Amino acid sequence: MHGQDADASAVAAARRAADGRGLLNRRVSFDLSGLERLLPVGRSCDLVVLSDLKAQELTSELAAEIGRVLHPWYGVAVLGDASGTLDRAALTENSNSEETKLTAFHRTDGTELWEVELPAGPVHDGLAVAADGRVIVALRDGTVLCIGE
Repeated sequence: MHGQDADASAVAAARRAADGRGLLNRRVSFDLSGLERLLPVGRSCDLVVLSDLKAQELTSELAAEIGRVLHPWYGVAVLGDASGTLDRAALTENSNSEETKLTAFHRTDGTELWEVELPAGPVHDGLAVAADGRVIVALRDGTVLCIGE
């Protein structure tokens, strides 16, 4: 488990508690950091829990950072705010704010064949290529697209 906080005293207290139970840097680690970098590069996780968020912190940069660290097949993000200022509209707007493109490349020389901007991000394993070359993609907003002739 990896925990982090922008408050140095909170990180120190968490480290003391984990160390007192023999868990620090064995099964649990804590770092001093803000929302701009959730985990070191090259690491991923199955669960991201962000508490005490404010609506203005729900940015496309945060969405990209959550996407970077979450395991691509079964990662889950839980976002919340104890003060109750996050509402469904703010969360929905943030989850749909990323720009998503689907690009096809030639299989032998790697040249770009086409690129399409998608109205929402794809679901995991939501892409299929038909025998005639059409591409079927399922999106997180429930839409299923067929691209091609």
